[in-house]
Amino acid sequence: MSLIGTQKRLLTTFTNKLEHIISKLKEETPAEVLGGSAASQNDLMKSIRRLEEGNKILAETSAKVEEKLNSYASTVDALGEPSSKEIEDYQEYAERAEASISQAFDLQTLLQARLHSMKNQMMSADTGSPNCTVTQLKPKQLELPPLPIPTFGGDLWEWENFWELFNNNIHSQDLPEMVKYNYLLSALKGPAKEAIMKGPAKEAIKRFQVTKGNYEKAIQFLLYKYNNKDELFKELDRCFLRSPSFKDQRSFRDEIEVIVTQLQDKGENISTSWIIKKILAKFPSNIMRKAITRRQGMETEESFTINHLIHLLDELLTTEELWSAYTGDLPNEQPSNILKTNHSSPRSCMYCHAKRPSFTCTAYPTPQARSSYLTIRQKQLCLLCASPTHKTSKCKRRHCFNCKGLHHTSCCYKQNP
Repeated sequence: MSLIGTQKRLLTTFTNKLEHIISKLKEETPAEVLGGSAASQNDLMKSIRRLEEGNKILAETSAKVEEKLNSYASTVDALGEPSSKEIEDYQEYAERAEASISQAFDLQTLLQARLHSMKNQMMSADTGSPNCTVTQLKPKQLELPPLPIPTFGGDLWEWENFWELFNNNIHSQDLPEMVKYNYLLSALKGPAKEAIMKGPAKEAIKRFQVTKGNYEKAIQFLLYKYNNKDELFKELDRCFLRSPSFKDQRSFRDEIEVIVTQLQDKGENISTSWIIKKILAKFPSNIMRKAITRRQGMETEESFTINHLIHLLDELLTTEELWSAYTGDLPNEQPSNILKTNHSSPRSCMYCHAKRPSFTCTAYPTPQARSSYLTIRQKQLCLLCASPTHKTSKCKRRHCFNCKGLHHTSCCYKQNP
């Protein structure tokens, strides 16, 4: 029998055993294991022993399943180039084993809670007296519902919030690493999950398959990728306003605030003139103008920080939103000039296609050469925009700035005698 066949057989054996134990424990009567209160000291003692035995056998068998799963993963990885069939088999066996381990953990949690309750009941019975103790007089603590596991889709500015919640609720808890890994995969969405799970089959098995040793590697990978102040600076520079609508401006301002706050929490000084100007330049010209006007009205001794800018943008957008609500005016949905400048490439020369204005063309330096290019060499191109799809008389572009003639300004003889 091959080594992989042996690993499959052992993993199946222990997984079956764990599933049988889980099923058997769930079939126990509630009074014995999962619920109810014992009528006597004898009943309590028997139930406590039964719970302790159940917990112990669950823990030992779960550890065996995890051990055999890790051995199977190492064997597949040692193949170097596993076939697609071997990878599919591994994933099938791993999914079943992980599901059993997860069920065992849930049952262990339930048994531990019942065990704790019974031991308290036992202590109360041992110290029972007609006099009420301080403990007995305490009101029952409010049982809060469990906090939901946060999700993370790969947006850099959402990482801090996700990691704070996941770290406190899952990562720092005394849980088996396989259980933590399952929670992690459930919490990751989109690009973040793809970064962990996708890639060549060999790499996926070697680095990020669901095994005990890979949980910490996956966490370190995510921390390196997303808990990175340099990437936050790049994200701050990359982000841009999608449209000048008030809704998008508000979302954009909030997005910037989150990134700025995270950088400040990491001890970065981002209240530089360059960064402030860079952020302000991402907004439409009317917001820029009002922000600069308000800035000039401030005391000259007062330092204008990034926090001042974010607060000022909030006030200006609130005013614009209120004005729009009262008047019914909507912002122009066409991107402003500042957005076009920031996110579009320079217009090419209509003659030589270099990245420069047409009137500075050196390949065709004179009006005669330019007219000849348009009319003869390029089969009667439009004299206004160089398009081959319509005639000059049908073009909607502005006429010559100098003489108002039906030609491009760079072809004007009056400007260039």
